[in-house]
Amino acid sequence: MLRFVIVSAVALVAFGCAGRTSVAPTVNLQSGAQARSSDSSEQGEILLWVRKVEGGQTRTYRLAAEGSLKVLGQQDGIVLATSQGELAWQAKDQEIDLSGCEHVDGSPAEPRKGSVVAALLLNKGGQVVQKVVEPNLSAENDVDDLQHHVNLVGSIGPYLFIHESSYVYACGAHGNEMDAAMIWDAESGKTIDLWAQLPNKDKLAAEAKRVLDSADDSQPTEDEDSAKPEPAQFIPVYGDRGALRLDAQFARWACYACGDHEWSSYTRSAVVPTNWMPEKMRAWVTPPIAVKEFLAAHQEWRLGGWTKR
Repeated sequence: MLRFVIVSAVALVAFGCAGRTSVAPTVNLQSGAQARSSDSSEQGEILLWVRKVEGGQTRTYRLAAEGSLKVLGQQDGIVLATSQGELAWQAKDQEIDLSGCEHVDGSPAEPRKGSVVAALLLNKGGQVVQKVVEPNLSAENDVDDLQHHVNLVGSIGPYLFIHESSYVYACGAHGNEMDAAMIWDAESGKTIDLWAQLPNKDKLAAEAKRVLDSADDSQPTEDEDSAKPEPAQFIPVYGDRGALRLDAQFARWACYACGDHEWSSYTRSAVVPTNWMPEKMRAWVTPPIAVKEFLAAHQEWRLGGWTKR
């Protein structure tokens, strides 16, 4: 039995972290309209978003959809083309009140401020179209420090791969890192569940266990060594020329000092290639010529994803 929690919004609340209170339910991957993909013969634009190799700055480039590389424009941040129009990603920091912790010398707790992030999709007019991550801003009791972050790891067409991480000190022996992940369909405005569709999940978990066992120098007990890693997150990986693959991260329990800080506290994790791509994402496996040429000419940027309109 796995002895750590892969953090969901509910678990974040239970551990003293602000969780999502208004996230749409998970839907089947087939739900929702599909944005135009690379097999369209019509003229249009490619919206390609990239992240700087050094510094992490994001930028969206507009490329001519047909023929060789032609840059039509650019703007800071991440913008996606969907059937509902262009949507811009925004991660917004917000303060949250914390009660603080009683000090070891008996002095009373002092109120403090924590930080949480709301992730939104905005239309061209700046209005919020979708609330992707909506944290709870109510005061947190018996919490001395809370730092919550949201990162768009990558996208495949309109599907956004999102990673949440939090550091929480809740008046215990030490603080804890907690991680969660989800995939957001910007067409339907809902999350999707790829783990239920992954055809070789048990085989991949066994491969992740082999990787962890070979790298683990902490000499775990027999029970710990036999524990099968559990699903953590999917990671879209684009090559230097834009070719796409889908990796999976699995995590399993470890002692606090043995954790590798790649997922939540009390875990060690391994990332393995799935050798699989959901049918609705296959149109983005091989990028258009313009995307390949852009990446070849701008090696200081790493591809995060692209869409076409």
